[in-house]
Amino acid sequence: MKITTRLTTLLASLLLMLLVVGGAGIYVLMSDNDNTESLYKDRLIGIDALHKVNALNLRIRTALAGSYVTPETAEKNAQEIDEYIVEIGKNWDIYMATYSKPDEVELANKVIAARKKYWEEAVDPAIAAMKSGDMAQLKKRIVQDVRPMYAELMAAFVPLLELQINEGRKSFEESEASYRTFRSLLTALVLCGTSVAALLGFSIIRGVNRSITELRGVMVKMSADGDLGTRVRIYGRDEIGQTAIAFNGLIDGFANIIRRVLANADTVSNTAAQLSASSLQISQGSQLQSEAAASTAAAVEQITVSINSVAANTEDVRKLS
Repeated sequence: MKITTRLTTLLASLLLMLLVVGGAGIYVLMSDNDNTESLYKDRLIGIDALHKVNALNLRIRTALAGSYVTPETAEKNAQEIDEYIVEIGKNWDIYMATYSKPDEVELANKVIAARKKYWEEAVDPAIAAMKSGDMAQLKKRIVQDVRPMYAELMAAFVPLLELQINEGRKSFEESEASYRTFRSLLTALVLCGTSVAALLGFSIIRGVNRSITELRGVMVKMSADGDLGTRVRIYGRDEIGQTAIAFNGLIDGFANIIRRVLANADTVSNTAAQLSASSLQISQGSQLQSEAAASTAAAVEQITVSINSVAANTEDVRKLS
C-alpha cells in the first residue's frame, strides 16, 4: 500500500472518529436538552404550580382564622382571599396543562373532588360568615368544616405532589443514566479511534523507517567498498519501495556498464597482444632481411673485387702481348 494511501486512511480514520464523537456529543447534548426541557415543562412547572396552590390554600385558611381573631381585618382578608382564589385557579390550570400519566390523572381527579367539597362545604360558608360579620358562625365553620376538610384535601393533595416529585426525580435519573451511557460510549469511541490511529501511525512510521534505513545502509556499504553486488531489500510497493526498485535497477545498469567496459578492455588487451606478436614477427623478419642483404652486399663486394682483379690481370696480359 502506498504511503499516500496509508496517510489518507489515517487522516480519514481521524476525521471519521471526530465526526462520530462530534455527532454523538451533539446527540447527547440534544438528548440532555430535551430531557431537561421535559423535566422543566412537565415536572418542575407542575411542582411549582402545586406548591403555589397548596400555599394559597393555607393562606386562605390563615386569613379565615385571622378574621376570627381580629374581626377588623375581615374586609381586608376577604379581598385577599378573592385574590388567592383567582391565583389558585391560574396555577391549577398551569398544572393541568403539563403532561400527566394515567395514575397522575387519577390523583388529580381526587384532588379536584376533595377541593370542590372543601370549597363548597367549608370555605365558601366560612367566607360568607366572615363577610357578614358573624364571627360565631365563622368559628363554627373553621372548627367543624375547614379544619377536617382541609386535612382531607391535603390527604388527596400530598400524594399528587409526591408523585410529581418522584416523577421529576425519575426523569432526572433517566437523563443522568443516559448521559453516563453516552459518556461511556464516547469514551470507548475515543479510545478505539485513538488506538486505531496510533496503530496506523506506528505502522506507517515503522514501514517508512525500515525501508529508508535499508536503502541508506546499502548506499553507505556501496560507497565504502564499491561492491555493486549488494541490493536493497524490497518491503512493499509504496513510494519508498518503488524508489528501492529503481535504485536496484540503477545499480544493475551500472554493473552492466562496468561488465561491458571490462569485456571491451579484455578485447582491447587481446588485440594489443596480437598486435605486439605481429610486430615482433615483423621485426624478426626485418632483421633476417637485413642480414641477408648484408650477406648479399658482401658477396657483391667479393665479386667486384674478383672482377677488378680479373680486369687487372687482363690489362697486364694485354700489355705483355
